[in-house]
Amino acid sequence: MGGLQYDKSLYLNFLAEKADTAGDYTLIDSIVRQGTEPPPHTHTLEDEELMVLEGILEYRFAKQKGLLHAGETVLMPKGQLKLPRYLLMSGSFLRLVKG
Repeated sequence: MGGLQYDKSLYLNFLAEKADTAGDYTLIDSIVRQGTEPPPHTHTLEDEELMVLEGILEYRFAKQKGLLHAGETVLMPKGQLKLPRYLLMSGSFLRLVKG
């Protein structure tokens, strides 16, 4: 499994990687800070599901937009431009990348 990685107040703990799951998925525990969002991006090969553990996440993809609070999830299909934004100073979520 991956381990903890750090970049500009963004902590990613790879709980399971494709090598651990016969290529099925990657599961990442993320601790984030406002301002560390990735740039707009598209996953061409995999779907991405987010579950907020703490904080508030604004998401936008395709024509969908919304807010996620602790315990809520969103599935973002592959091929869609994603625009995440963290609305609190810090928060955490699980990211499941499948495909």
